[in-house]
Amino acid sequence: MSEFETIAEFEEYSDRRFAEDARMILECVRGQGAEAFETKYHEDRLFWRFQAIETGLSLAIAGLFGGLSLLLVTRLRP
Repeated sequence: MSEFETIAEFEEYSDRRFAEDARMILECVRGQGAEAFETKYHEDRLFWRFQAIETGLSLAIAGLFGGLSLLLVTRLRP
């Protein structure tokens, strides 16, 4: 920020730079043949349900692998 005399000058430069970067990204995406793009996200009200499902799946997979490992280890014991 040392090259700018005031914060207003820096903010103006920053806004111009941000707009230029956004335009360049949009041109790049269009140049690759995309006509549109969208962002998908989980809504706030679905956060805890998503976390519960993710936790349940992780525990089920860990239990499955843990059980299989226990069976294999006890089977290999002399």
